[in-house]
Amino acid sequence: MNIRNLFAVIVAFFINTNMWAWAQEEGEVITNDVTSELILGGEVSAVTYNRYHTDDGHVWHDERVGQLDLWIDIKGGFWIDLWGSVATEGRHDGENFGDEIDFGVGKTTEVTLSDEAIANIDIGLYYFDIAEVTKFNGDTDAWRIHMEATGEGCLAIEDVLKPFVKVQAYKASTESWDSLIFVGVKGDYGITDKLSLDARAYTMYDSGLWDNVSGYLVGAEIAAHYALFEDLTADISVGHTDPMSSGDYRSEQTTWGFGLTYSF
Repeated sequence: MNIRNLFAVIVAFFINTNMWAWAQEEGEVITNDVTSELILGGEVSAVTYNRYHTDDGHVWHDERVGQLDLWIDIKGGFWIDLWGSVATEGRHDGENFGDEIDFGVGKTTEVTLSDEAIANIDIGLYYFDIAEVTKFNGDTDAWRIHMEATGEGCLAIEDVLKPFVKVQAYKASTESWDSLIFVGVKGDYGITDKLSLDARAYTMYDSGLWDNVSGYLVGAEIAAHYALFEDLTADISVGHTDPMSSGDYRSEQTTWGFGLTYSF
């Protein structure tokens, strides 16, 4: 059984266990036809960053990390995400906050706002296995629910910028629910047949996540993608965040990274 078929088996189990009976007639494994209908595609990426710095301004590990991501698009607008990070520099005994494995599931859908405007809605649930990975330590691990709405046809410059709103709610075992709210614009641009760019800029409100003070932060990201082959791109990205509230333990940070992405 190849990797694509294995993914289909896993996805079928989570979506509807009754699919096993349908997919395995007379002891046969899921066919390639079923696989292609169930899994619409996906991406595998491998990136190295100068530090583990998230878009909410937190620096989890201030030295180099390697990060892998497996994203699978499933029929019906569903998706599965398996993401991992490992500290490749600055490791020590005990907890390493550059180490993490995230498990995510969700669904995207499209909502019509007017004859010319639509909103792409993404809803997802993640479990973050942080620091002492595979131990599922309740003291450091967390859950996250998110919803993001991206508008198309809402601005006069819609071909360049698209407005978005993203709300994230986090729950760690030792904390109450806290939230982050992002409001901004983003876009993607084809420069040549092989080179493309995507970027976003945003303002974020933090209710006090990870024992921080509540307040505001601004951030921006830009990434370039160069097609080495039809399904393989070389990627480079830069991200910057700057907290705006007094008493915030975060500081102004800039992060860069580079890697490869394979689409299937």
